[in-house]
Amino acid sequence: MVTTYNKQSAPAYQETTSETIFEINIAFENAREVLGKLTSQTVLDFGCGTGRSSRLLRHWGAQQVIGLDQNPNMIAVAQTLPREGIEYRLLREENLPQVDKAFSAFVLMEIESIEKLQQIHRTIAQTLPAGGKYVAITNNSEALPYDSEQISIYPALDFKYNSGDIMLATIKGEKPFEFRDHYWTLEDYTRVLEATGFQLREARIPQPRKNHKTSPYLVLSAIRY
Repeated sequence: MVTTYNKQSAPAYQETTSETIFEINIAFENAREVLGKLTSQTVLDFGCGTGRSSRLLRHWGAQQVIGLDQNPNMIAVAQTLPREGIEYRLLREENLPQVDKAFSAFVLMEIESIEKLQQIHRTIAQTLPAGGKYVAITNNSEALPYDSEQISIYPALDFKYNSGDIMLATIKGEKPFEFRDHYWTLEDYTRVLEATGFQLREARIPQPRKNHKTSPYLVLSAIRY
């Protein structure tokens, strides 16, 4: 079970998440629609990890992408991959850029407390102008438990559907990758956004996989006050 990414697990994460996974790809497609036109814009990729979402933002038309992550091992892997128009930085106060739009993908459900969620969103708010758009892909609490041929998300022991409870997720494939997430509801995210200078404009549920009632992910769109 991976809870932190070291020099061994960071490359394994990149290898596994580079596979085509229906639920993740559909979530990214929805995020692209919600972000809108990116031409001539600088976009923040908060919690960029090994840079998959940063590379997508460039592919979607962003002029420049600033990828921020607190883990130097993830940044090190990202810097070995194509990065034209992308700058990776460690998450530090002095490294915060000023951008046109901000994005985070599969980051928020890794956070274990409301206080840390608020801290993250205050940081993101610092990078945006008034009226700047912020889009996030995160967990859909209504989908738990979730299981398909490519991904599974289940409650951990002692799970009581309380905010912050632990969920266990697995990306399946030739080299399955397991990690720990946390349970947050749309109401939790709405309160965090409102407390940190954002107004939630949309919470979109991507198209579900065939024979599944819903997607395990949400795409949130908010505007900076």
